[in-house]
Amino acid sequence: MERQFSVTLSGQDLAAASMLLLRRHPVRRWAPRVILGMGLMLGAILALAKHHFHPDTPDRQLLSIFAKGLAGTLLFLGLQYVMLLSLVARMARRPMESAEASGKRIDYRIDGNALTMSAEGEISRIPWSELQRDIEDENLLLLCRGQTTFCAFPKSHLDEGLLMALKRRGNPD
Repeated sequence: MERQFSVTLSGQDLAAASMLLLRRHPVRRWAPRVILGMGLMLGAILALAKHHFHPDTPDRQLLSIFAKGLAGTLLFLGLQYVMLLSLVARMARRPMESAEASGKRIDYRIDGNALTMSAEGEISRIPWSELQRDIEDENLLLLCRGQTTFCAFPKSHLDEGLLMALKRRGNPD
């Protein structure tokens, strides 16, 4: 079953889509665990090295060395992680909020094989098999082709049938 519709994305829609993609990025799930693991390892290495070279070191001092190694690693890597996230968020918002990126009408066609888009004379076809995942919140549906490439659909522009067709990748079931 083929369906056609049009969407005009605002700069706010595009910025919200970029932020939604950033919030749901897989790195956001595992990076804090990796940072904590590295902090625990460094703290343990420092305490074991102190104990190896100075076997008479009191346990209290070894615990203090472990805690300082852990805290230093968490502080250093944690701040870098937070700065990276804020930089990426700013970079994602800036071009999306410009007048050039917003206000363009995009015509879509959904069929059983692909999602076809056309805007300003350019036509692009994405087979459903190339879409890796969808991300959804109360206002947007993103169909992601990779980690950073997506098609954004404001839910206010879609009826329930179109929303379900997009989620099912064109399948009528």
